[in-house]
Amino acid sequence: MSRFDKPVFFLCLACFFATLLIHCGTFFFTGLNNIDPFVPFHFIVIAAGGFVALRYRNAPKSLAKWAPPLRVPFYILFAYFLLTMALMYIYFEGGSPTVVDGKPQLSNHGRFIRYLTDEEFAYAQHYELRLFSCAWMSIFAGTAAYLAQLRENAKAPVPE
Repeated sequence: MSRFDKPVFFLCLACFFATLLIHCGTFFFTGLNNIDPFVPFHFIVIAAGGFVALRYRNAPKSLAKWAPPLRVPFYILFAYFLLTMALMYIYFEGGSPTVVDGKPQLSNHGRFIRYLTDEEFAYAQHYELRLFSCAWMSIFAGTAAYLAQLRENAKAPVPE
């Protein structure tokens, strides 16, 4: 099945803008500073991406065939995601913020790295949510761009 699915496309766009709002909120010290409330959303993102991948598994897969207006923003967003991931890994020494025995610290899968001040801990939580929201935006933007390309392909005349 390679036809354009309008409800799925608009759902992907709505989710993209929702994650964009979450992402923008992480740049300001708002209440969006902890990944824990968003863990269920993370699984929804994975399920949505899997749904589109399974539903359109027989459609053309080459990004090279996508129209440049659809490719360029997706590439920029994905590069931003990779940059965010690299900066987080470097700044937080490969760890993530946790609280153990009431003390904020960086740890990697239970392995202690170092203690954090309260300010560093708040910053680390914002940055961790920023990384995840960036990944979510990349998934939804890619899915929406792929569905939009399917629509363009359906409009194009079939060569004889």
